[in-house]
Parts: sequence; C-alpha cells; structure tokens
Amino acid sequence: MKINVENIVSVSQVSQKGISWLVSQAEAGNDMLILKNSEPAVVVSHIDTMTRLSDLEEFASDLRLLAATMAREAVDSGERFDLNEVLNEFDVVLDGEN
Repeated sequence: MKINVENIVSVSQVSQKGISWLVSQAEAGNDMLILKNSEPAVVVSHIDTMTRLSDLEEFASDLRLLAATMAREAVDSGERFDLNEVLNEFDVVLDGEN
C-alpha cells in the first residue's frame, strides 16, 4: 500500500481536525497514516481496502495449501503402510494392547 505524503498526519493533527475529517478522507479513498510520537501507529482506510486485504490474505492461505499439496504429490511414491506394520517395525505398543 502506498501512502501519499500529504496523507501522513500526527495524532494531534487528527485531534485538531476531528474524527469526521479523518473518516471523510478515508471515504474519499485517501488512506491516512497516523503517526504517534513520530512513529507510524495506524492506517485509516476505506472499508473496500479492508475487504480487498482480507480477500488477499485468504487467497495467500489457499496458495500455501495448494503449494503444499503439489509438493506432496511430487514426492509421493504411492506406497502405503498399514498402521500395525509401522507399529511393529518400531516396536511400539499402544496403550491397552498386550
């Protein structure tokens, strides 16, 4: 997200101009970066920006799952093992079994 230098304001400037001014700026599509003690603190954006960000985060999560699935498919030999075979191989006895 790129923020125009003119859209960087301090907390004290927001206090002077009022919250309605800040909301009007966001509604007009101006993402506002609010500084507190000369450090970036928050960004006030239009709700459409938040919706797009949420959609992008969900898409990124889906892509990670797809990549993991594709990686597993690429290395999967297709060979499968029965649980009891694996337990026997590693001399593991499950609780309650003799």
